[in-house]
Amino acid sequence: MSKIKARVPLAYKGGAAAERMRSMNLCFIFTGFVLYNYFDFIEEQLQEFMSKIAMFFSSEKKNDTIADEAIAWAEKHNFMERVR
Repeated sequence: MSKIKARVPLAYKGGAAAERMRSMNLCFIFTGFVLYNYFDFIEEQLQEFMSKIAMFFSSEKKNDTIADEAIAWAEKHNFMERVR
């Protein structure tokens, strides 16, 4: 009897990694929602934005310090201060 491997959709996977992925996806959905509703982005602009995000993460996937770099950038530009 051969084993059959099935790709389980992320929505059904468990664990911390899946939860982080769901949280990150929700963050992007919120970002798109805000860009669309408050900055009048059209669908083509939202698709371009997501394409650039995907390109960024693809090029940085081996960068273990990307989170630290992003936090340093946010602190330098007082980015989080604007939303508190």
